[in-house]
Amino acid sequence: RMNRIVLIGNGFDLAHGLNTSYSDFIAWYFTQCGNRLLCETSREFSDGLCSFKICDGVEPANWALAFQGWHFKRENPFMPWHGLNAFVAAYSDRKFCEVSFLSPLLKEVWKRTISLGRVDIEKEYFSLLTQGQLLTGAMISKPDYKEINGHLEILRDKLIEYLKLESEKEYPFIDKIKDIIYRPIKGREISVSFKRELKKREIVDVEPCRTMFLNFNYTKTPEQYVTPSSNVVVNYIHGNLNNPESVIFGYGDELDSSFKRLQNLNENECLRHMKSIRYQE
Repeated sequence: RMNRIVLIGNGFDLAHGLNTSYSDFIAWYFTQCGNRLLCETSREFSDGLCSFKICDGVEPANWALAFQGWHFKRENPFMPWHGLNAFVAAYSDRKFCEVSFLSPLLKEVWKRTISLGRVDIEKEYFSLLTQGQLLTGAMISKPDYKEINGHLEILRDKLIEYLKLESEKEYPFIDKIKDIIYRPIKGREISVSFKRELKKREIVDVEPCRTMFLNFNYTKTPEQYVTPSSNVVVNYIHGNLNNPESVIFGYGDELDSSFKRLQNLNENECLRHMKSIRYQE
C-alpha cells in the first residue's frame, strides 16, 4: 500500500491564470489607493498603512478634483487607475502632496516592488523583527513588535480580500495536471529500498491508495481535481479563504539563526506570526 502527496505552491495558481503573487497583490493594493483618491472629497486620507495629504496652500480643494483634471492631467479623469500609476504620480510630486508610509513594513515592500518587480512580504516582515539584532542575540535597538504585527495583520486582511476577488475568476481545468495526479506512481519515483521490494514482486508501477494535496496556497484551485469517487483530499496547511481566521501569514524558516535568537528573547509578541507556532493551534 502506498499513498501520494502532491505539494501545491503559488505556481499552481499561476498556471491556472490567477494573479496570486505578492507583487500582483501589492499592485492591486496601490491601485485601490489611487482609485480611492479619484473620489476622495477631503484633502487627506489614511488606511493605517500609508497616508495622502494635499500640501497646505495648494489647490484644488480635494483629491477628487486633483485627479479630475486640475492637477494630474488625464485624458479621461474618471477612468480607474491600473497598477502603481496613481500612487507613483502622487508619491513623486512632493510639491503637490505628502505621501507618508505609516508602516515600515509596507515601505520596505514598496521599495522592493519598485526596484526588483517582485517581493516576499513575509521575508520583509521577518527582517523588520530582527532589525538591531547582533549575532550574539543582544539587541542594539528593539523593534516595536506590536506595531509591526499590527501592520502585517492589515496587509493579511487586504491580501485575503484580494485573493477572494481573484479566485472568483474562471480558471481552466488542465487535463495534463489531472493525468499527473491520477496516474500510477512510477518506479523511478520510489525510494531505493522500497524499489528493491517491488522488483522482487515484479511490480513496475503502484496505484496510490490515497492522494493528498498539501496546499500551501489559500485558494481552492485544486478542489476542481477532486471527485466524490476519488481518494483525493485537500489539506489547506496555511488555512483557506472561506475561513479567514484560519489563514496563517507570517514567517516559518526555523533554520534561520535569527529565528533562534528571537525565540531566546522570550517575548511572545515577536513570535506571534511564526508559522510553526500557528501550526500547533
